[in-house]
This record gives sequence, structure tokens and C-alpha cells, in this order.
Amino acid sequence: MANKKISKKQALALGLDRPIRRRDLLHGMGMSAAALAAVSSGMPRLTSATVKDKSVYAPEKEPGYYPPGLSGLRGSHEGSFETAHGHAWSGQSWDDISDLDEEYDLIVVGGGISGLTAAFAYKQKNGPDSKILVIDNHDDFGGHAKRVEFSHEGRTYMLPGGSGFMETPYFSEQAKILLEDAGVNLSRLEVGQVSDLRFHAYDMSPSICFDKETYGESVTLVDDMLPMDKKDAEGRYVLVKHIDAMPISEKSKKELHDFLTSEKDVFSGLSQEQRTQALRGMSYNTFVTEYCGLSQITADAIFTRQPGAIIGVTSECTSLYEAVMWTGLPALHVLGEQGKALQVEKDSLPPIEGHYAPEGNAIITRNLVKRLIPKVAEGETMEELTTDRFDYGKLDEDASNVRIRLNSMGINIKTVDNGNNVAVTYVRGGKASRVKGKHCIYAGYHMYLPHLCPELPEKQKIALKDNVKMPFIAANVFLRNSKPIQELGTASFYFPGRVLHECVTWGRSLGKHKQDFVADDPVTIYMIGPMVGPHTNLSPPDQYRQGRHKLLAMSFKDYEIEVREQLSSLFASTSFDVREDIIGLTINRWPHGYTRQYNSLFDPEYEEGQRPHEIARKRHGRIAIANSDASYVALVNTAIDEGLRAVDELLA
Repeated sequence: MANKKISKKQALALGLDRPIRRRDLLHGMGMSAAALAAVSSGMPRLTSATVKDKSVYAPEKEPGYYPPGLSGLRGSHEGSFETAHGHAWSGQSWDDISDLDEEYDLIVVGGGISGLTAAFAYKQKNGPDSKILVIDNHDDFGGHAKRVEFSHEGRTYMLPGGSGFMETPYFSEQAKILLEDAGVNLSRLEVGQVSDLRFHAYDMSPSICFDKETYGESVTLVDDMLPMDKKDAEGRYVLVKHIDAMPISEKSKKELHDFLTSEKDVFSGLSQEQRTQALRGMSYNTFVTEYCGLSQITADAIFTRQPGAIIGVTSECTSLYEAVMWTGLPALHVLGEQGKALQVEKDSLPPIEGHYAPEGNAIITRNLVKRLIPKVAEGETMEELTTDRFDYGKLDEDASNVRIRLNSMGINIKTVDNGNNVAVTYVRGGKASRVKGKHCIYAGYHMYLPHLCPELPEKQKIALKDNVKMPFIAANVFLRNSKPIQELGTASFYFPGRVLHECVTWGRSLGKHKQDFVADDPVTIYMIGPMVGPHTNLSPPDQYRQGRHKLLAMSFKDYEIEVREQLSSLFASTSFDVREDIIGLTINRWPHGYTRQYNSLFDPEYEEGQRPHEIARKRHGRIAIANSDASYVALVNTAIDEGLRAVDELLA
């Protein structure tokens, strides 16, 4: 995928000779040259911003600074990670550190959902006059819950930059209360049913697209067939009736048909204990290739990437139990009575449904920021804030009790003053500064914390480094109209042969923001996928490391080729024109994407209280640890819950 080579003829066919019209606005409408240079390059810059100290690097104060409007390579953008890599990999140090005349009740390192939750909850519990500083290495707040905007003919269209869906059935009461206090009214947001992370968008069913580059021809199968274990009224897998149309070999078609229509108990020769062990200790890939008659080629053609967006690994690293219970892969029909019992268990699970907003979970972070720094926007309600343009120049003002300092990479956290305070050092614009606070909450990537806080116990540092995160890509595509989608009659897709294998048409309305599904109007598409596998013969952490290197090696052009190829295949039978119809593209790359999860194929049984995340998140004096990493569950509710827990630990 990285640095993909294509011929001049292919480039012309994909429209690469005709740059996306927004590319000349790659760095945002109305942004000054100074702010553009600061944001896009990540290089130190002395600005003429209205700050007391003229040596302060403050691109947020420049006119037109507005990160949601930026396109190109976003997510972990250029300038957001180089300092951390130099610090962690090369031992880079900063001797000339300025001690700022700033003291806080709380310093939060990490301005994502968990960090902003912690700041808001601390202010609630410690009092409205609490002095709080939030620092973040990105040019925008929100972590993975960022907002992406496209502007076209006077209208704004928005999507999530990573975190897009609230699995509200899993929300704790404390999380619901916090959101209500922050102004996020779940009852006024759209409720969505999700099938294996695939939205039933606009009452159009989830479908499967086989792309030309992987399968030799473009075939989009339109039916309500996801998850893949979905059955029709007669109890047959919906997939079966589409096998003949799949662009796979006749041998693979027969293998797939025989597997999906079999009534044989493939574990019949195993004892009950062996069957139980196989559920947790055997990968789905092993199951279908060694017990169900599928070749690896057949498994790859349809099943291998399926678990990716749910648990961040391929079917080679997914246990049989997880595959059938959480990712919807077919297997229960060939497990006899055991399969029937598991089906009952699965049917008893709550449906995967929840709430979503036009900008995804950025609605949470934007409402939290508004409550922390009221002057950042005029609106008060959730609906008003959806259409308000935030004033980033208000985030870090001397007169404010709560300050959010962007473009700031933490490099050291330590206890000082005989354990009565915490000093936090960060690099901003190439200059190292230090601030002091009574408390500190770390809400960033756990694997980086040992480099930030060397005084932590060795056992805790080992546990923190255990959380090697899943590399993740979210592509935001802006099409000039929705006619191709309506011609297909489907708005949610699975690409079994591509990294960006989840694809959904994204259009949500809220308040005065209207983003409805109208044929002649532009439409937004959200494409996601983990940069992992298949066939690496590596553990998930090693897959993640390998995927991270691939992800960072890719240029914007590499990603653009991927998107254009996939959409060309998807809409091959429609009026879609790949040279004309894509009018906007933003790539959110997250090399440290989502927290790792426990995997029964690779993780041992831990003693109570000795699981890595439990050791990693232990409070250290006046330093508490938040983020979804602290739970090993990459969901919005855990990010909120871990932020609340960290505050409670400090103020108990």
C-alpha cells in the first residue's frame, strides 16, 4: 500500500492529473500565511500575535486559525509527533527550559475525550475557580474525536476525524450525567442501529464491494448481508445466494458454498473440554481452514479482514469465540449443540446501537471545551455549537481560569516540592517550558508515559509499554452529489480486500445544520480501517508496529490512490466519474490509534488486579492516569469513565 506505483495511464484514469478542487485550500480557508506555516510545518515560529511575551509561539492567535477546515494529511499530522519520537527514540533532551510564571490546581496532559472530561469533572468537584491547564501535541483539541469540515457553495458539511459513534448502551450513569452537564443531550441526537460497525444508513442496507485491483474486476453486491452471519427468513445465510456473483475462483465458490450450507458438527470428535478450549484458543482463520474446508485464498477473499474495525486484528488473530460473538463471522451452524447454545447467548446481548452527531464524537469534545472556556463560542446549546465556528484564539488566555494549550508536546512529568506539586515540561515551537500544578492527570498514550515520567515504578512502566496501539486510518471523502449512491441503492459497504474496508455514507442533521441525503446535494463518505495484516505471522502488538511504519511511510497521494481505486470499483455500475466527482479529501492517520484489547489467543490469564491496564493506571502521588488506554477498551464511554476515575483518585 505504501508508495504505490501506478502507470501514467492509471493515474489519468483515476483523475490524479486533475487535483481535487479543495487541494488549493489544503490548509484551510482564510488562514494567514503565518498560521499556515506554523500548523503545516510544525516548525518554531515567532509570531506577531497579541500576547505579552513576543517570543511566545502562538499560531492559535493568528487570524483564520481553524483546524477543522484543514484537509490533506490530518490526524497525527506533521508537527504533532516528531518531538515525542526524538525524545523516546533518540533520547533528545532540552537543557534550556523556561520556568513560566504559571501555577495551576490541575495540569492535564492530553486534550482528547478523557483529558477534557477530567478537566471538566475536576472543575465541577474542586470548584469553579479551579485553575486548569490542558496541553495537547496536536493543532486541534479532541484527540481522536476531532471534527472535519468541508465547505461548498456557502454550506458546511462535517464528519468525524476518527471517533464517530457513541455506544450508549454501555454508558455508565456517571458518563451520562457528565454529558448532560456538558450540554450533550443524547435524546436529541440521532439513534443508529449498527451491524458490525456498519450503519444502516438512510434505510439502505450494508453491502459488499470486491475491488478491481484485488479481484480483477469490480463487483458490488447489494443486499442486507452484513454482518456475514445474517440469515434470511428461511434461516439460510444471505451470503449464499450471492456466491455465484463473487469474482473468485470456481474452487473458492464451491468451498464457500459447502461451508455456509453445511450442517456437520466439525468438532464432533472433540471432548467438551476440548471444544470449550477451542472457542477461546483457536483463531477463526485456523477454524475455517483446518476444520471447515476453506483454503487460505478463499478465507482471504471474504473473511480475513472482517474483524478489523471491531477488534483491530485480522481473523488470524481473532479467537473463534470473538469472531462469532462480536464480529459476526459465520461458524455457529457447524458447531452442533454448542453452536445453538452460543446463538442463544449471542441473541441475549443488547443490540449494538447508540447515538451519533454530524461531527461524530467531536460533539462531546466541543461541548466540553465550551463549558470549560465559555468565550470560545457564542452558542450555548448543543445545536448552536454545531454551527458555531470556535475562536481558537480564546483557548489560552491569561485571564482565563481554564486554558487549553495546543501544539505542545509533553516531555517530562515529575513530582516536586517534597511531593506537594507536579512539574510538567513541554515543547512548543521548539522551545521547552515548565509549569507547576498541585495535581496532574496524564490522558495520553500510555506507552509514551514511561519516557515522560521516569520516576514511575519499574513494574508500572513495563505495564504501560504493553499497550501497543492499533494503527488506524479514517478517510473523509466529499462527493459533489449522491446520485451514485442512490443508483446503487446502498449506502454502507465492506471492502474485503482493502485496508479501508469499512465505508459508510455520512450525513447527519442537527439544529440549523442540515446535511440530508438529497440527490443533487454533495454527500460525505467516511472510510475506516486498521493498518494490520494479513499473513504477517506476528502477534497483534508486532502487527501494530509493522502497520505503524507502513502508515507513516505513506504520502497523501498514496492514500488518495487507495480512495479513488476503491470508489471507482464501488460505483463502477453507476454514473460516478472518478475524475470529477471527488471534490474533497481528508486523511486522518492515527499511527497510535486505538488502545489494544485483551486477546485470548495471545494473553495469559492474569491474577485479580494484575492485568497490565490495572497496573499501568495506578495513581503515583499527585499524578493520576486516564485515557481509554487505562481500560483496554477503545470506546467513548471508557474514555469518559477513566477521566472521571482519575479525578476521583486525586480528590478522594
